[in-house]
This record gives sequence, C-alpha cells and structure tokens, in this order.
Amino acid sequence: MQPSQPKHGIIHHEARLDQDVAENRILVIGEVSRWDSQGRQVPQSPGIHCIDIHDLTTNIIELIEPMAVFSPLLCSSFDCLDVAVILQAVGYKGRYRVIGEGLHYPQLIRAEIKESCPDIDFDIVNLGKEKDQRAN
Repeated sequence: MQPSQPKHGIIHHEARLDQDVAENRILVIGEVSRWDSQGRQVPQSPGIHCIDIHDLTTNIIELIEPMAVFSPLLCSSFDCLDVAVILQAVGYKGRYRVIGEGLHYPQLIRAEIKESCPDIDFDIVNLGKEKDQRAN
C-alpha cells in the first residue's frame, strides 16, 4: 500500500530517494497551499519537501525520512508548538528548527517546546539582531 501524499502535489519523489539526496532531506512545514494560490515561489529541489501542516503524518515522515524539519515560528494557521506536538506524536527523532525574526527571549520558546515535547531536538534560527542567534 502506497503512503498517501499531500493533495497539493508539492512533494515530487519516488518511494526510495536517490542516494545523493538521501543525506540532505529537508521537510519544510508551511502554508504551502496558500503560497501556491498567491503565486509565491515554493522550493522545488531534490531533497527539499514542502507541505502544509495538515499533511504532516507518520506516512510522510516515513516516506521522506527527513534529516531536519523547518517551519516558521508562527504563521496564520499554526505555530511551532503545533508542529512539535505532531512531530513527537508521529515519532520523529531528528532536528526541528524554526525560523524567527527579532526574537527577544528565544529561550522561553525553547523551554516551552522542551517541556511539551521532550523528545524533539528543537532550536530556533533567530534572524534578528539579538544576542542569542544559535542554531545547531
């Protein structure tokens, strides 16, 4: 039985990914359907898979086997805690990084995610000028 794929068709890949791409699989969670409808550019590159949050399932994680998951810290339909809770529920054990800008207290967000989703390797890429801009 073939795992279900997101209805918007952004993911383009075979069930088994090419060995060169296998080490660089990135899953981006965003508002992809909205981006498409607005004519915005959605990354279409081997190893980068963009999906809407409602398409984040165990099947997608098993199919893509991402080395890292990225999302915005906050958008109109979800925030990073929503994503972290789903990732933990589906058994994801890799890196989850969120993109934020100008965050004054990113340590508070890290603490909240750590408390709610202790199995997630979580960190923030802070694009602002604050002192705490680590991403590892």
